[in-house]
Amino acid sequence: MSEILKELNDMPMDVRPNLFIPGFPKCGTSALCNYLSQHNDIYVIDIKEPHTLTANLPPSKFEQAHHKWRNISWIPLPYEDYKSIYTKYAHKKYRVDASQSFSGIDKSVDIPLYIKKISPKAKIILMIREQNKRLVSFYLYGKSI
Repeated sequence: MSEILKELNDMPMDVRPNLFIPGFPKCGTSALCNYLSQHNDIYVIDIKEPHTLTANLPPSKFEQAHHKWRNISWIPLPYEDYKSIYTKYAHKKYRVDASQSFSGIDKSVDIPLYIKKISPKAKIILMIREQNKRLVSFYLYGKSI
């Protein structure tokens, strides 16, 4: 965890993301980001889930199983690219990072505290959905790809 925090030392506070939208699969984070991106004061990175800030954090057992089941892994956007993109949008009131990986980190990591260390005045919108409907939607989505 401290590796990313050390790298962030060269990224001014007014450049860092300050609106985080951790969610779970099939909970509406993409739709929310699409709505927010239409506002002039809000920047949503083109790669909605850069996973840069969670790259060195341990995944939960669920995330490990999910990645194994779908034969996928999160490929984080390199830190220098992440920094460069957000630097271009420092003039925006809110800069969004909607990496789903924030909600898939092992419970040994205090994510709200981690986000506070990244951006002390950050806002967090946690996207959740009724579990049974979400799991059915997630399963059907997984079968379709």
